This record gives sequence, C-alpha cells and structure tokens, in this order.
Amino acid sequence: QLPNWQPLAGSNISVEQSSFSVTFPSELYVNYKVLQKEMLHFDSVIVNNTKTYTWLLNFKKAIHRELFQPNVFQTDPFVFITLPVFQLQNYTGSMQSWQSFGKFINQLNAGHDMLPDNIKQQVHLLTDHLQNQQQKIVTLYQYLQKNTRYINIALGIGGWQPFDCKYVSDNKYGDCKALSNFMVALLKEAGIKAYYVLISATDRHLPIWKDFPCGYFNHATVCVPDGQDSIWLECTSSSVAPGFASHFTDDRDALLITDSGGIVVHTPTYSMHDNQQNRVVHATIDERGNMQAQVHTLYTGQAIDDVHELLNVGIPEKIQQYYNQNFNLPTYNVQHIQLEEQKSIIPVVKESFEIIVNGFAAVMGKRLFIKPDIFNKWELKLLPDETRKYPIVLKENFLHTDSVFITIPTGYEIESLPKPQSIHTIFGDYAIQFIYNNNEIEVIRYQTGIKQQFPATDYEKLVDFYNVMYLNDHAQVVLKKI
Repeated sequence: QLPNWQPLAGSNISVEQSSFSVTFPSELYVNYKVLQKEMLHFDSVIVNNTKTYTWLLNFKKAIHRELFQPNVFQTDPFVFITLPVFQLQNYTGSMQSWQSFGKFINQLNAGHDMLPDNIKQQVHLLTDHLQNQQQKIVTLYQYLQKNTRYINIALGIGGWQPFDCKYVSDNKYGDCKALSNFMVALLKEAGIKAYYVLISATDRHLPIWKDFPCGYFNHATVCVPDGQDSIWLECTSSSVAPGFASHFTDDRDALLITDSGGIVVHTPTYSMHDNQQNRVVHATIDERGNMQAQVHTLYTGQAIDDVHELLNVGIPEKIQQYYNQNFNLPTYNVQHIQLEEQKSIIPVVKESFEIIVNGFAAVMGKRLFIKPDIFNKWELKLLPDETRKYPIVLKENFLHTDSVFITIPTGYEIESLPKPQSIHTIFGDYAIQFIYNNNEIEVIRYQTGIKQQFPATDYEKLVDFYNVMYLNDHAQVVLKKI
C-alpha cells in the first residue's frame, strides 16, 4: 500500500513544520483522503508535465488528549493516497470501487486454495458423518486451531497475498491471510461456502470510507453465511470460540471478498445482555477485621476476555500470580481457583475461588469499618472539564451484577448503614443497596454501560454519573461492639 501521512506523532508533541508531497506524471490520477483537512494547507503544482500535491502543517501545538475521546482518525490530521489503477508485481488492480478492489484480491488468492489430498481426506473424515452445517463449521475450525499456529509473514507480496494451502498444511503455520485462506478451503471441501474478509483490526481501526476504496487493512478473517446470521471465524487464535468476534474485530465495517468482488459488511455488535459479569460473594469477617470469602462469577461475551486469556495460558503459577495481584485489596491470598469455559457464539466462563484478606475491615476501638462492595468498586473518579473539546466515546455495552453476603462477628451490631442509590442516565444505569438482616450484610449492585458516542456537552453528566458510582461503591458500613 502507498504511504500515509500522520504529522502529529503522538500526545504532548507539538509540530513546528511537517509536510507531505506526492509527485506523479500529470496524465495520471492520484486519489486522496484528508482527515481534519481544516488543520492543513494544500497546494497543487504542475511543472513540466509533472504534478505535485503538497500538504503542510505549520506551528501546531500539541493536542491535549481527553478521557474517552474518539480515536485519532477522528481528531488528528491524516492524508491517505491511492491509485485508481495499479500494478503489484504481475497483478494489475483497480481501486475505483470496493467491488473492483475485491476483484484484485481474488486475483491474488486465485489458485492458493488447493488442498493437498491428505487434507481433503481429513476434511471428509471429520465432517461427512455430521448432521448439519454448523457442526461441520465448528469441527473444521477446531481442526484449524489444533493443527496450525499464527506467524506473521509480510515479505514482498506476502504482505498482500496468502501463502497457499499446501504451505500451511506442510508447515503448520501461517499469517492471518494464509490461515483464513486455508479455513475457506477447508469449508469449501466440506461443501460450505465461506468468504475471505479484509478488516482493520484493533481498537485503533480505520473506518471503511464508501467514497475512498483503499488497501489500508491490517488483518484477514473469515465469514460464513448461515441463514439470517453469519458465523465469524478468527483464524489466528488457537482458543477463541467459533463464531465469536472479540474486541479485536467487533462492530466495524469490513470488506467481504465474494466471487464478484468486494462488498462492505459489518461485523457483530454485542449488547449489554451479551456482555455480562454476574458475581456472588459469601464472606465472613472476624473481630480483627480479617475476611474469608467464596467467590463465584459468571462471565459472558466480551466480559470473558481477561479470564479467557488466563485459561489459555494454562500455567497454574501464572494464573495464581494474576489473582494475587489483580484486586485492589489489602494483603490477601487467593486459593482453589477454578475456571471453566463453555465455547459458543456467546462464550461463557465460570470462575470460582476462595480469598483471605487480612485487615479488610478497619478496627478502631469497639468499631469495625467495612467497605462491603468488595470486588466491583468503580475506581475512576472524574474532575469537571469546562473546556471539553471532543465527543465522549464509550466503547462497550455491558451488564454487571453483584450480590455480596457478609457475615459479621458475633456481638456486633450495625451503627451506620449507607442509603440505597439508584440512577438512570444516558450512559447507563446504576443501583446499589445495603441490607442488614440476621447478622448478615447484603449488598446488591447493578450497573450497565452503553456503547455510544455522546457530545462533549454531556461530559458534566458523565462526571456526575461516575462520581456517584465512586462514592457509593466506596461507602462504609460501621459496626459497633455491643
């Protein structure tokens, strides 16, 4: 792909002068896309049948980065360039439309989907007895995960063209293009039509502009149409559930490469009911303020990310280390960790462990001071910003519930119990209540988050919302010895 220009190198960096020039024969045509063009000066000059485009940025102060601001493609100046017609080694392509660019990708991929005979036989051995298409998809995806691994290969045309299926089957590895091409071929041998997909992955992903076909992709994946839905397969992961799109590729446009060219499609978006964290805690506290607790948590959808990674590390010492460093608690020790994953289009992880926390409650004379919302305290306290410039971008839909039951020491009674709180906002909902009954404190907490962009003028409301959660999640119960 042709180079792009990003004159602002990062946060807290000013620019005295930066320029980007493109020189080409005047009979040719260069297409370009400029982001935040109001920040730049543009000039076009023709000299001796040669045309030069120049973009210039002068004396630009460092951009002040704000919490929850849009990604840099919505805030910083960029210039991207393409050629309507181009040649890459012996392949000629067109970026006049997304369809024509998809046809070029088909040229690159042609003939690279031929499976060796032994792999064809393996496909039929694995799938011919299965009853439906979804079972075959899952089986072949798991076969790919067990028998290949990801290695980036980007030498020469390898940055564009996948290595063929024989290379992958012989070497047991490939990059995202090679593994996705191999997966499409496996499914094809089983009689299932699947599509190679180009996508801009990671949180800092480029949008797909309908008016600017280009090759600025950094990843390839696979889409399998399945009735009214589609099944997405991340072929570089040896552990992700079939059909699940993580934060790496979710909720964005991608280019699906069909037989007739490229089509812009959208990857799965997950609702708050898909992304849940539901935790139940049963704890006891002694007179010295020490706590013992049994914790059971159910994670679904994108909420599984951290524990999924732990599961697939598979090293008990690393898992133990994570749990003994992860919680914002006094000196503690986690024991008897159990993690179990159910792989499906919306994956589920069940977590349980026991924890001992020394000095969890503060002891002062005859009183114990307890913050009973043990694990899911909101830790981000915001300050007002009357000069907020950028829109607010919240990046995930989620639903969290916590039920905490704490048995207090015999001979103590409640002296102070926080009041319940419930708040409904455009950013999500929050509710918490503290109940005392039969020598037990019960905390019921509920929080939702909404993935959306909000205007900068709503920042004061976000500050209020987050600070209400912070205050109530850190509220104290006071016990007094009778």
